[in-house]
Amino acid sequence: MSVRFIHTADWQIGKPYGPIDSPDNQATARQSRIDSIRKIGGLVAEHHASFVVVAGDLFDSITPDRQTVHRTCSAVGEIGVPVYVIPGNHDHGGVGSVWHQSYFLQAREQYAQNLNVLLSTEPIITEGTVILPCPLLRKQESMDTTSDLRHHDYTAYGDKVRIVLAHGSIQAFGSSDDGDDIDGSKGAVNLIEIGQLPRQEIDYIALGDWHGAKKVADHAWYSGTHETDRFPKGGGYMSGHVLLVEASRSRQPVVTPAKTTELHWHVRETELRGEDSLDTLETDIQALREGRVGKDLLRIEITGALGISQMHRLREILETWKADFLHLDVSNGVIAAPTQEEVNALGNRSSDPITAAVARKLLQLAENGGTNEAIANEALHELHTALISR
Repeated sequence: MSVRFIHTADWQIGKPYGPIDSPDNQATARQSRIDSIRKIGGLVAEHHASFVVVAGDLFDSITPDRQTVHRTCSAVGEIGVPVYVIPGNHDHGGVGSVWHQSYFLQAREQYAQNLNVLLSTEPIITEGTVILPCPLLRKQESMDTTSDLRHHDYTAYGDKVRIVLAHGSIQAFGSSDDGDDIDGSKGAVNLIEIGQLPRQEIDYIALGDWHGAKKVADHAWYSGTHETDRFPKGGGYMSGHVLLVEASRSRQPVVTPAKTTELHWHVRETELRGEDSLDTLETDIQALREGRVGKDLLRIEITGALGISQMHRLREILETWKADFLHLDVSNGVIAAPTQEEVNALGNRSSDPITAAVARKLLQLAENGGTNEAIANEALHELHTALISR
């Protein structure tokens, strides 16, 4: 017997996106996390998935506001198949959390009757599968939430596919609230010892907590978050996906990542030397966005040296990007290197000897470097702009 389903986690609906500096853009980013749920519904229909499992942190906190809850439930209701959710560390299942609130229960009844919140370890048995939930009922659990499954009685399940649903760190691999990976030996919480679970009795372990898709055993995966929420820190980090899983009794599952992210996060480093390099940079970034506006976030480090007029053009380019990108994080280390033509235009103005003297002094300060270099470069830029605008 086999079953096809979608494994996802760490939706963190309601995430504030504090590093994004515009409130409007923060709201756009928050909405993207709900829009990506609808992409999951499309994958369910396309691949004929029987159900969806969410391995914790559907919400970003235990107290999401009513509007967030209603919009989320509406999107989940459109998926059209059962959605099984366990609480994670962000939305744990303790007293007072969202799962117990009347406004959530009413929204689920009205918009998402297919949403099943699993607040206990009671197995969910369907025609062909058994889901073994391991919910977090506190933000931090000192005990492994899967420990009861080490000696669980599996005999009654026959040839049904057995799926464990858990949220936390495994051994020396996991995540922290700021998204950085942590060493489990240095105080990791919500530790899951998947190696202690009986391999012959369990067909798939659906994990949540790490925001990138990652295989951690032949039958155990982190799905990562469905909507990318940070700049990548390495080539192997793959977020913004869900996992299409084909699981069979006593066989290794077939797992295929499927992209669902609405937003695109980019990191670039570039050195600028002359006008041609500016042309290349502008072309590369246009290709990066693929014509999108307000759907990309860019962190870019720029170094090198440009003439004063080229520095002015770079500023205009950055202003354009600021309007086109949802968020732009620029580290601009480009220094002014006036061309000979610009030096002559600034320092050899016989009709304006005072301006020429100021320009020569600024050029000298810029060439000497030191603490005054940045100020001198800025002043040269402003002086050049004022002169050419006359």
